[in-house]
Amino acid sequence: MNKHERIFWRDNKNAQMQEIKVAMKKNKDKRLHIKYLVIINHLHGLQNVEIAMNIGLCAHTVGTYIRKYKEGGLDNLAPIPKPGAPRMLSEEQENQLVQVITTHTPDEVGFPFRKNWNSLLIKDWVKNNFGVE
Repeated sequence: MNKHERIFWRDNKNAQMQEIKVAMKKNKDKRLHIKYLVIINHLHGLQNVEIAMNIGLCAHTVGTYIRKYKEGGLDNLAPIPKPGAPRMLSEEQENQLVQVITTHTPDEVGFPFRKNWNSLLIKDWVKNNFGVE
């Protein structure tokens, strides 16, 4: 049995390795795929510096991925969704804006000779009524 056959056999017996391989097949995110590769290399016994050189990452990043995996498994490697910018209008103001846009034309609320809403008119209406730019 050659080296590659031993690694393949060992991988098939290792539940962690099987879990990662299944996750890799389902995955479409390139960054998450790289994290999985880091963990596979780690489970094969490679040092962080070797993994970093093989994959093209910094050793600190490799260590971070491995630490996250050890703390929470594969779920802990998934990217955390980033929140958007804070809301400029309150929920009540947003509801009022929707009400105005859906039930009135611009000329009915102070924009003469305008019949259709566009982003610039909405921006001006919000500024005039709520003082928010």
